[in-house]
Amino acid sequence: MLELARRASALAAGVVMVDGIVGHGRPARGLDDHPAIRCLAGDGYGAEIERRYRAFFRPSVSAELVERVVASAIRTPQHAALGSIRAIYRDDVQAAGRRVRAPALYIAASSSRLDAGAIRQLAPTAAFAQVVDSGHFAQLEVPDQINEMLRSFMRGL
Repeated sequence: MLELARRASALAAGVVMVDGIVGHGRPARGLDDHPAIRCLAGDGYGAEIERRYRAFFRPSVSAELVERVVASAIRTPQHAALGSIRAIYRDDVQAAGRRVRAPALYIAASSSRLDAGAIRQLAPTAAFAQVVDSGHFAQLEVPDQINEMLRSFMRGL
């Protein structure tokens, strides 16, 4: 998303990131040897996806929501999930973020290790917000908090 906002800056009124990964990027060659990718490439794909997605939620989240999201993730074709995780490790999000000039908002989950200073290093134009009592899928777990943050951000554009 940051790369798109950088490349099409005239079209980007603003950028919102919700608990995104802000990696430095790695060379594409050799990525399949990374443990986080290798374990998704084998026969245990479904079990690994299920384990990862369950870990994204806080214990206070309804079992119905967790089951719905996990079931959806398991239905994702293996090649699509592998492409997505490869991009997470390959793309230099930090370099793209430093070049974005549109107003930006980073919304962190309550368990995030990122803070406002880290996000400003990523994207100098970024504001930082953090939800209360949410795991990675904050937009599903605490939609009222997310929606209010989005409304406030958009009012300032």
